[in-house]
Amino acid sequence: MKQSDILSCDILLYPVCPNSTFVDKLIALGERLWGYSSPRGQYFHVGIAADAEYTFEAVWPKTAHNLISKTETVDVYRIKDFNADKTTSILQWCALNVGERYDLDSLLFGWTRGNHEYICTQYVANALSVGGINIVPNDNVRIAPDMIANSPLLEFVGRVNG
Repeated sequence: MKQSDILSCDILLYPVCPNSTFVDKLIALGERLWGYSSPRGQYFHVGIAADAEYTFEAVWPKTAHNLISKTETVDVYRIKDFNADKTTSILQWCALNVGERYDLDSLLFGWTRGNHEYICTQYVANALSVGGINIVPNDNVRIAPDMIANSPLLEFVGRVNG
């Protein structure tokens, strides 16, 4: 798959690879300890495509609108039966929430402190919920990238190698 094949609102999941950082591997280890895994491997990060070049994501220290990495491998998932009319509301929510604090407490300890603090999975799940898409069951306080990858609402469409 080429990066130019990425569509707005595609879900971008970053798999753990041999060259992943220690922190990325630590996130994947935490997922395994929580009992989450994906058939395609372990993921350490998730973002939502603004278009084929940019992603909305929660990265330390704040949520951001960044270029999609050209050096990291990215697995692209697409929402099944996606209604393109939802694109505007989802991406508007993402844009309005750029610059919010990264929720380090939630990542490390599972504590959620505020309505405008996010880790990557919370950011993507909240954005999709604006479009009426509940990517993971509502009773899950702790959302892992592998949980998003395993959602029956998504289909794997390809891998972009960095």
